[in-house]
Amino acid sequence: IAPDWTYSREQDLFGTLRAEYEFNTNLTGWLAGGVREGEEDSRFAAFLTVTNDLGDYSANRFDVIHEDSVATGELGARYRLVVGAVEHRLTVATATFINHARNAYAVYDPFNGNIYNATSIGMPGNLSFAGGDLNNPLVTSYTHTNSYAVADEIALLENQLLLTLGARWQSLHDKTYDYDSGELISHYDGDQTTPTLAALYRIKPQLSVYANYVEGLTKGGNAPDSNGNG
Repeated sequence: IAPDWTYSREQDLFGTLRAEYEFNTNLTGWLAGGVREGEEDSRFAAFLTVTNDLGDYSANRFDVIHEDSVATGELGARYRLVVGAVEHRLTVATATFINHARNAYAVYDPFNGNIYNATSIGMPGNLSFAGGDLNNPLVTSYTHTNSYAVADEIALLENQLLLTLGARWQSLHDKTYDYDSGELISHYDGDQTTPTLAALYRIKPQLSVYANYVEGLTKGGNAPDSNGNG
């Protein structure tokens, strides 16, 4: 059911760099960054629908171009502090993520076949509808996230009991653009402060029990208003 004119080519080029430095026995800092360029060029037999028990089907030629440009960064520090019999490991960190996604697609006239009796099928050439320019796809999606976090890992009872208390502020900005004009269609903006709680108890060197609770921010949906808009 995949004619010989279908294909999918994907390529990713990426790199990361991370550096960590111990200023002294109690203070450590780190810095990290990364980039990724992803490309997809595909031609599918898509929207396939089997129409009867004999295995007859209809499908469409579907051409797709997808490109990602991603940049990430992280910065943080950890400080060890001992107060009496209690050891604290204080951590502060920030991170960011940015992605520009370019997309274009084209749907061509349907063709017919049979899933039990594959035959050679010519490639449809009559365009039904398209979004964007396959030779020059525009940015159709933009995502930008930021976070700032602070945490304290507390060691008690000579490191037999470990408690972690933390909080993270996150922001998420997501935009979608028209395939053909590049005009802004919709946007999503949200931010939230979320907790991190954890406890670990070492019953003996080979056995520990633990519990944790973590929250995070993800993109939600947009309910339509009375006019049907997001």
